[in-house]
Amino acid sequence: MTPLDSAHTAEKYYTISYMHAQHSGTMGKNSSNVRSCLIISPPFLLLSLVIYQVYQVHQVTYNRGQLAFLQEHYYLSGGQQQQDVANERTGGYHYSPFPLGNAVPLPSIRLEKQDNETESARQDLYGGKGDNLHLGGFTKIDHMGLSPTVWRFMIEIMGVRSVLDVGCGRGISTSWFVMHGLANTTLCVEGSHDAYEKSILPSKQTQMVEHDFSRGPWWPSKTFDAVWCVEFLEHVGMNFQFNYIQAFRKAGVIFASHSIWGGWHHVEVHDDDWWILKFEMLGFRYNEKLTEEIRHLAKHDKRIETDLFDGAPKTYNSQHVWLNMLVFINPAVTSLPQHSHLLVDHGCYNTSEDVEGVGRVIVNRKCGTEKTQLEESIPPPEFEPYRIDNPEKRHNDWEKWVKDHL
Repeated sequence: MTPLDSAHTAEKYYTISYMHAQHSGTMGKNSSNVRSCLIISPPFLLLSLVIYQVYQVHQVTYNRGQLAFLQEHYYLSGGQQQQDVANERTGGYHYSPFPLGNAVPLPSIRLEKQDNETESARQDLYGGKGDNLHLGGFTKIDHMGLSPTVWRFMIEIMGVRSVLDVGCGRGISTSWFVMHGLANTTLCVEGSHDAYEKSILPSKQTQMVEHDFSRGPWWPSKTFDAVWCVEFLEHVGMNFQFNYIQAFRKAGVIFASHSIWGGWHHVEVHDDDWWILKFEMLGFRYNEKLTEEIRHLAKHDKRIETDLFDGAPKTYNSQHVWLNMLVFINPAVTSLPQHSHLLVDHGCYNTSEDVEGVGRVIVNRKCGTEKTQLEESIPPPEFEPYRIDNPEKRHNDWEKWVKDHL
């Protein structure tokens, strides 16, 4: 019998004893039995509960150090933990809506020996050799999660200049951002050691973090414009959701897909409404307009021909994106001055045009370019729209890089 079974037995015994005392009527000849039962059973219950608590502590000690750090620093910076005498009404603490400091990554615990049954269970489709079964759900290349059209929209229209790729596998999507101008501001985090070893990133040591979210929370030291997260949410149980949400809290805009079918370690399969409600409970704001825009744009990927997938398919088909991607805003980050370039665009009016399926749209020009508008202030370079230089060449170079390193 386990400590947990003992606790359940004690609880049942105590309940029956109490009910017997309540319904015994007057304390007659059986009252001594009732009293002895009531006297003996509570200590037995307490002892069992103590054993149960020891058992529970044993179950969670795997990330005790990380949790202690989180409890101490979450929402509080080291320099701000001193009480502010001038602000006694609020206790003198200044809170941050996201975790601060440097989180220590916790790599996955490798299997010393992997039996043939485990290997066959992956059916030669998924990676993860030497990984525990909750990891390794990545394929050689998942064409359903690659969306060059959406990625370009993120950079050129949304103004995204830094990306955190959560559950990045071998870094295929991450490498697109790296090779399209964000080499120094893109980071991916992955739990599978096999994926980490097989990473295709140009600079794995600085562009990739190996962390298993089932072992504890992790977050980057700095904030990012966006999180890109495809084929990840459904792989992590709700009991570990808190751990990866800390990484999400360090990004301004979250682009995250979810699954509505089964797959390798798909343990959280829910519909759009469930994920929207869950993320809003956690403080993120669902944006229906951006979600619809992203899903619409992803369908345009089918127009891009490629031989990246060995001829099947012959075009991109980012099904995970156009079917199940959701977009959330995290105002705690987007409101920071270092992220004020998001949604940057030329601000001075030029004309307006009718666009089919959209309606009347404003077409602006760069301020300070009209000689008749001398009063216009010219924004600094960092507040000008970013355009990928020679995007076709960059895309072709990226495809070649992926094929050469798969």
